[in-house]
Amino acid sequence: MSRIQAIGRVFAAMQVNAFVRAGEEGIVIEMSVQEYQRCQSLLDAWFDVVVIKWDCVLLKEKARGIAEV
Repeated sequence: MSRIQAIGRVFAAMQVNAFVRAGEEGIVIEMSVQEYQRCQSLLDAWFDVVVIKWDCVLLKEKARGIAEV
């Protein structure tokens, strides 16, 4: 199962309406502001909010680089 499918299944289990797709820089999620607010704490750990327009939130996968110490 791909990561996109896995994320889609999590949203389905939570009864969250979201569109999950592959973007140029990783996984991209589109959802309504209300849906984003329902699962914001889960999403903020893995995704950055890119755009909030009208009633739509666009999130993209956070970079997964190794931080310099």
